[in-house]
Amino acid sequence: MGRAHCPDTPEYATGHGVAADWELVDGHCHMLRTTWIPRAEVEKTKTVDMPDVVLSMDQLGALADVDAVRDALAPLAQHYQEWLKQQREDLNGLTPHRPKTANEQAPQLPLLSPTGSHR
Repeated sequence: MGRAHCPDTPEYATGHGVAADWELVDGHCHMLRTTWIPRAEVEKTKTVDMPDVVLSMDQLGALADVDAVRDALAPLAQHYQEWLKQQREDLNGLTPHRPKTANEQAPQLPLLSPTGSHR
């Protein structure tokens, strides 16, 4: 999705647990490397308060059976489905030159049934 928001900014690598860096020569990437000291600051992910969702492993582990776990996690699947719908709607609000990139880069966002299976 970053390509949809920053279509003119190339990305040659993504770090996982470390930063990724690269060197360009005449506009072409000639070297990739990892580095422990990133050159850009990435915003922290903001959590969403969902009081109707049980996320505690202790609480989930104490539930009586699989049906109780499914019932406890069903609101999470519902919130996720609503979030996916919002992501699809947000693609429609992109400036004219970005929808093509968004449609190429965005995976087919799945819809989940209340049981958690894909439709």
